[in-house]
Amino acid sequence: MNIREWLNNNPRITTAVTAIVIVLAVIVIVWNRSSQESGPSSGYRVYYSDDDGKTWFADDWQKVPPFDHNGRQAVRAHVFRIGTGEPFVGYLEKFDARAQKILNDFYNDPANRGKFYNERHTLEERNILVKRPGPEHKWVHVEQDREQAYRIKTITGPAGETAEELFPKREY
Repeated sequence: MNIREWLNNNPRITTAVTAIVIVLAVIVIVWNRSSQESGPSSGYRVYYSDDDGKTWFADDWQKVPPFDHNGRQAVRAHVFRIGTGEPFVGYLEKFDARAQKILNDFYNDPANRGKFYNERHTLEERNILVKRPGPEHKWVHVEQDREQAYRIKTITGPAGETAEELFPKREY
């Protein structure tokens, strides 16, 4: 007897197994969606610095820089390495005041706990200020001076080597 005949001869078992498979598939889909949309508990982290790029630390990617960190203002730090060299902060970034208010209002609302602000990517593209580390460098708004912002965000070695951006390991 082949499988098709067996399934035809046992319709109740076939229906029960099919129902179990469907229920398991729905559970897996719901579980995956909830883990992807879980916001701060998603485990994705990025680097920040509260000392103008001298040091950096990993924290939740949904923080809205600048934010208070141990009594100092922390901003996003983009950490790079050239070849096998030591890691370094290539540039810093933070939201402008308008975008920071929009995001903080969204994330501080208990009804939005664990949700992703759908327009965050747009705010990140248009409402970010960037600068190289060090007090001698000034913040540049990416939308108002695209050329200068591009130069700041382009990190290469002294001989034009490609710089690899480093990211913290995901925590579960």
